[in-house]
Amino acid sequence: MKKLPAQRGRVAVIGAGPGGMAAALSVHQAGHDVVLFERYPHARPAGNILNLWPPPIKALRLLGVNTGPLPQLIAATDPAHVQRWVIRDRKPLKQWPKGRATLVGDAAHPTSPYAGYGAGMATEDGYFIGRRLAGVDLSDYAAVRQALDAFETPRKPHTARQSQHAYALGQVFHHAPRALQPIRDAILDRTPLMQKVVGDSTPISILTQLGEIDRAEAHFTALLGLGGTHDTAS
Repeated sequence: MKKLPAQRGRVAVIGAGPGGMAAALSVHQAGHDVVLFERYPHARPAGNILNLWPPPIKALRLLGVNTGPLPQLIAATDPAHVQRWVIRDRKPLKQWPKGRATLVGDAAHPTSPYAGYGAGMATEDGYFIGRRLAGVDLSDYAAVRQALDAFETPRKPHTARQSQHAYALGQVFHHAPRALQPIRDAILDRTPLMQKVVGDSTPISILTQLGEIDRAEAHFTALLGLGGTHDTAS
C-alpha cells in the first residue's frame, strides 16, 4: 500500500465557508500544509447552515469537529447574526477542476435551501477532496490531476441531482402561479407524490453517501497505517 509522501505539499483554500473549512481540515489530515484565504476578518455565526444530513455530520466528526446538538445551536443563534442573501440558481457545471485548482461547495454547485443540503454537500466536498489528496505528491502534476478528476467524478452527478431537486422544490413551494396553488396544495396534501419524490429517494441518497465516506475513510486510514478510524484532526 502506498504511504503518504514524506514531503508535505502546500495547498491554498480560498473561502472559509463550510466547504472551505472542511477542505482545509481534510487536506491537513492528509499530511499537507494548508493556507486558508477568507475576505472577512472574523467568522460570522449563521444558524441557517447547521441543517445537516447524516453524511456531512459523519464527515465532520471524522475531521475532528464536534457537531453537537444542532437544534440547540440554531435556537441559540442571535437574530442579529442570521444572514440573508439573494438565492441564485445555476445549471450544474460540466467540469470543476482546471489545472491544479478545483471547486467545492457553492462555487461548484450553488444549491437552493429548499432541500436543506447545500452546506452539507459543501462539507462532503471538502472531506472528499482531502481524502483524494492523501498519498499524492503535489509536485507531480499528473498525480494531482488524477486525484482531482477522481474527486469530481462521483460528486458531480450527486450534487447536480440534489441541487436540481432543491430548485424544483423551490419552484413548487414558492413560485407556483396563484391560480394553481390550490391544485398544488391538494396534490401535496392528498396524494403520495411528496413521499415518492422526497421520502423514498432521500434515504437512498443518505445511505449512498455514508457508504462513499466509509470507503474513502478505509482507504485513508490504510494510507496512514492506522488500524481503525480516527476522530480528531492530526
